[in-house]
Amino acid sequence: MKTYKTWEVIKMLSENPKLKFKKHSPGNSIVLGAQVIGFSSFLKLCRTDFTDKTLNNNIRLDEEWTLIQEPVDFMTAVRSGKKIKVEHILASHLDITKKYLTLKNLLDTLCYSYPSDAIYDILTEGKFYIEE
Repeated sequence: MKTYKTWEVIKMLSENPKLKFKKHSPGNSIVLGAQVIGFSSFLKLCRTDFTDKTLNNNIRLDEEWTLIQEPVDFMTAVRSGKKIKVEHILASHLDITKKYLTLKNLLDTLCYSYPSDAIYDILTEGKFYIEE
């Protein structure tokens, strides 16, 4: 999993405030996000793990964070042009849930392993993740 320095996280949040990042520290983990205040370009860093409370403690510049990936639908994953993986109860025993694959390899695996009605369920109900 790729890690980012604090300054990179702030830059990425300023470009896309919907992103969320996670940092593991001894005793707890912090999920960091941002809120755009009004129509301005001000960002308010906030903890998004328990509440949207403003982050009251300091953030060290040398801390490392990982991006929390949000699931997308199948067509969004396809349009990304990147490698993808899927989570679905029917596919839980396959590698398609553990590693990122090209669209061709993902569909080849599904077609080899399942009948068409199960493939339909996986593609329409699955949670897809795009490789960074």
